[in-house]
Amino acid sequence: MNLIFTNDVYERIVEDYGEKAEVFFGMDNTNIYIHEGDLPVVSIVCADGFFLLSLLNEKGIYDHNKLISTSEEAIKWGHDLFEYCCLESQKKE
Repeated sequence: MNLIFTNDVYERIVEDYGEKAEVFFGMDNTNIYIHEGDLPVVSIVCADGFFLLSLLNEKGIYDHNKLISTSEEAIKWGHDLFEYCCLESQKKE
């Protein structure tokens, strides 16, 4: 599992969940990336069979609307977007 957080979100998770967060973040199948500044999206879920994207609305507020697609093109685009975000972030060791 690859997760990208802003530093503020990462620190908040560590603060709120302490040892549980550290155990989860330290798992062999989990990679954590820290993105400086704002991320272009709220969340991206890329799986073998679907792609889900959450964005902020035009006022910059999270309104729980999601874009989801099962098309191969959308799934590839989602993987490409996530890879771009990883390249713009620092992997947490």
